Amino acid sequence: MACCGHGPFFGFGLLLLIFGFLLDVSGVATPYWVKISWNGIQVHMGLWQSCISGLISGCNDIGNSKIPEWFKVVRAFGLLGNAMLLFAVIFAFLRISATCKTRPAVPIITILLAFMSVVCNLVSVAVFAAKYSDFFLGANFHFSFVFCVLSVVMAAVAGLFMIIEMRKRSSYSPI
Repeated sequence: MACCGHGPFFGFGLLLLIFGFLLDVSGVATPYWVKISWNGIQVHMGLWQSCISGLISGCNDIGNSKIPEWFKVVRAFGLLGNAMLLFAVIFAFLRISATCKTRPAVPIITILLAFMSVVCNLVSVAVFAAKYSDFFLGANFHFSFVFCVLSVVMAAVAGLFMIIEMRKRSSYSPI
Protein backbone atom coordinates (compact mmCIF):
# COMPACT_ATOMS: atom_id res chain seq x y z
CA MET A 1 0.00 0.00 0.00
CA ALA A 2 2.45 2.59 -1.18
CA CYS A 3 1.06 6.09 -1.27
CA CYS A 4 2.27 8.72 -3.76
CA GLY A 5 5.87 7.56 -3.80
CA HIS A 6 5.92 6.74 -0.10
CA GLY A 7 6.36 3.32 1.41
CA PRO A 8 3.67 1.07 2.84
CA PHE A 9 4.28 2.26 6.40
CA PHE A 10 3.32 5.80 5.41
CA GLY A 11 0.15 4.58 3.68
CA PHE A 12 -0.91 2.44 6.64
CA GLY A 13 -0.04 5.26 9.02
CA LEU A 14 -2.15 7.72 7.06
CA LEU A 15 -5.04 5.26 6.91
CA LEU A 16 -4.84 4.68 10.67
CA LEU A 17 -4.73 8.42 11.32
CA ILE A 18 -7.88 8.93 9.25
CA PHE A 19 -9.78 6.06 10.89
CA GLY A 20 -8.55 7.11 14.33
CA PHE A 21 -9.77 10.65 13.72
CA LEU A 22 -13.19 9.44 12.56
CA LEU A 23 -13.53 7.16 15.59
CA ASP A 24 -12.42 9.92 17.95
CA VAL A 25 -14.86 12.47 16.53
CA SER A 26 -17.76 10.04 16.74
CA GLY A 27 -16.66 8.95 20.22
CA VAL A 28 -16.50 12.47 21.63
CA ALA A 29 -19.64 13.70 19.87
CA THR A 30 -22.12 10.90 20.58
CA PRO A 31 -23.98 10.40 23.88
CA TYR A 32 -22.90 6.81 24.48
CA TRP A 33 -19.93 6.87 26.87
CA VAL A 34 -21.86 5.07 29.59
CA LYS A 35 -25.05 3.04 29.67
CA ILE A 36 -27.21 2.63 32.73
CA SER A 37 -30.08 0.14 32.79
CA TRP A 38 -32.55 0.39 35.63
CA ASN A 39 -36.07 -1.12 35.89
CA GLY A 40 -36.59 -1.19 32.12
CA ILE A 41 -35.28 2.33 31.68
CA GLN A 42 -32.04 2.87 29.83
CA VAL A 43 -29.92 5.98 30.15
CA HIS A 44 -27.08 6.76 27.74
CA MET A 45 -24.72 9.54 28.66
CA GLY A 46 -21.92 11.14 26.73
CA LEU A 47 -19.81 14.22 27.17
CA TRP A 48 -22.46 16.63 25.90
CA GLN A 49 -25.86 14.92 26.19
CA SER A 50 -27.76 12.41 28.23
CA CYS A 51 -30.56 10.36 26.70
CA ILE A 52 -33.25 8.28 28.35
CA SER A 53 -35.45 5.60 26.80
CA GLY A 54 -38.31 3.79 28.40
CA LEU A 55 -41.66 5.25 29.43
CA ILE A 56 -40.34 8.70 28.63
CA SER A 57 -37.75 9.10 25.87
CA GLY A 58 -35.60 12.04 24.92
CA CYS A 59 -32.22 13.72 25.15
CA ASN A 60 -31.02 16.69 27.18
CA ASP A 61 -27.87 18.75 26.91
CA ILE A 62 -25.49 18.57 29.84
CA GLY A 63 -24.75 22.15 30.87
CA ASN A 64 -21.42 23.34 32.24
CA SER A 65 -22.92 24.36 35.58
CA LYS A 66 -24.19 20.84 36.32
CA ILE A 67 -20.97 18.91 35.93
CA PRO A 68 -17.89 18.46 38.11
CA GLU A 69 -14.47 19.81 37.14
CA TRP A 70 -13.08 16.40 36.16
CA PHE A 71 -15.84 16.07 33.55
CA LYS A 72 -14.80 19.41 32.05
CA VAL A 73 -11.23 18.09 31.88
CA VAL A 74 -12.47 15.00 30.01
CA ARG A 75 -14.31 17.22 27.53
CA ALA A 76 -11.37 19.57 27.04
CA PHE A 77 -8.81 16.83 26.47
CA GLY A 78 -11.21 14.94 24.20
CA LEU A 79 -11.62 18.01 22.00
CA LEU A 80 -7.90 18.73 22.10
CA GLY A 81 -7.21 15.15 21.03
CA ASN A 82 -9.64 15.60 18.13
CA ALA A 83 -7.86 18.76 17.02
CA MET A 84 -4.42 17.14 17.23
CA LEU A 85 -5.58 14.17 15.16
CA LEU A 86 -7.13 16.47 12.58
CA PHE A 87 -3.89 18.42 12.23
CA ALA A 88 -1.90 15.17 12.04
CA VAL A 89 -4.09 14.05 9.12
CA ILE A 90 -3.69 17.43 7.43
CA PHE A 91 0.09 17.32 7.80
CA ALA A 92 0.19 13.74 6.49
CA PHE A 93 -1.70 14.91 3.40
CA LEU A 94 0.68 17.84 3.10
CA ARG A 95 3.50 15.30 3.00
CA ILE A 96 1.92 13.86 -0.14
CA SER A 97 1.72 17.24 -1.89
CA ALA A 98 4.55 18.22 -4.23
CA THR A 99 5.51 21.38 -2.33
CA CYS A 100 6.03 19.64 1.02
CA LYS A 101 7.40 16.33 -0.25
CA THR A 102 11.03 17.25 0.37
CA ARG A 103 10.57 19.06 3.68
CA PRO A 104 11.74 16.85 6.56
CA ALA A 105 9.79 18.90 9.15
CA VAL A 106 6.40 17.81 7.81
CA PRO A 107 6.62 14.12 8.82
CA ILE A 108 8.17 15.09 12.15
CA ILE A 109 5.25 17.44 12.85
CA THR A 110 2.82 14.68 11.80
CA ILE A 111 4.44 12.24 14.21
CA LEU A 112 4.46 14.77 17.05
CA LEU A 113 0.80 15.65 16.48
CA ALA A 114 -0.16 11.97 16.40
CA PHE A 115 1.54 11.31 19.73
CA MET A 116 0.19 14.52 21.26
CA SER A 117 -3.32 13.35 20.34
CA VAL A 118 -2.54 10.01 21.99
CA VAL A 119 -1.61 11.80 25.21
CA CYS A 120 -4.67 14.08 25.14
CA ASN A 121 -7.11 11.27 24.41
CA LEU A 122 -5.43 9.01 26.94
CA VAL A 123 -5.86 11.68 29.63
CA SER A 124 -9.50 12.05 28.61
CA VAL A 125 -10.38 8.35 28.83
CA ALA A 126 -8.21 7.72 31.89
CA VAL A 127 -9.79 10.52 33.92
CA PHE A 128 -13.25 9.39 32.86
CA ALA A 129 -12.50 5.75 33.71
CA ALA A 130 -11.13 6.70 37.10
CA LYS A 131 -14.02 8.98 38.08
CA TYR A 132 -17.12 7.68 36.31
CA SER A 133 -18.16 5.18 38.99
CA ASP A 134 -18.44 8.00 41.55
CA PHE A 135 -20.69 10.00 39.25
CA PHE A 136 -22.60 7.29 37.34
CA LEU A 137 -23.71 4.56 39.75
CA GLY A 138 -24.24 1.18 38.09
CA ALA A 139 -23.03 2.37 34.70
CA ASN A 140 -21.11 0.40 32.10
CA PHE A 141 -18.86 1.78 29.40
CA HIS A 142 -20.51 2.00 26.01
CA PHE A 143 -19.31 2.22 22.41
CA SER A 144 -18.32 5.93 22.32
CA PHE A 145 -15.84 5.36 25.12
CA VAL A 146 -14.47 2.35 23.26
CA PHE A 147 -14.17 4.42 20.08
CA CYS A 148 -12.00 6.93 21.94
CA VAL A 149 -9.81 4.15 23.32
CA LEU A 150 -9.45 2.64 19.85
CA SER A 151 -8.49 6.03 18.42
CA VAL A 152 -5.67 6.20 21.00
CA VAL A 153 -4.36 2.84 19.81
CA MET A 154 -4.72 3.76 16.14
CA ALA A 155 -2.95 7.10 16.53
CA ALA A 156 -0.10 5.47 18.46
CA VAL A 157 0.38 2.77 15.83
CA ALA A 158 0.13 5.39 13.05
CA GLY A 159 2.84 7.44 14.76
CA LEU A 160 5.04 4.36 14.99
CA PHE A 161 4.45 3.56 11.32
CA MET A 162 5.40 7.11 10.39
CA ILE A 163 8.61 6.80 12.45
CA ILE A 164 9.47 3.53 10.71
CA GLU A 165 8.83 5.12 7.31
CA MET A 166 10.94 8.13 8.21
CA ARG A 167 13.80 5.94 9.41
CA LYS A 168 13.71 3.90 6.19
CA ARG A 169 14.11 6.98 4.03
CA SER A 170 17.73 8.04 3.66
CA SER A 171 16.83 11.67 2.95
CA TYR A 172 15.70 12.22 6.53
CA SER A 173 18.01 12.79 9.41
CA PRO A 174 17.57 10.23 12.18
CA ILE A 175 15.55 11.20 15.20
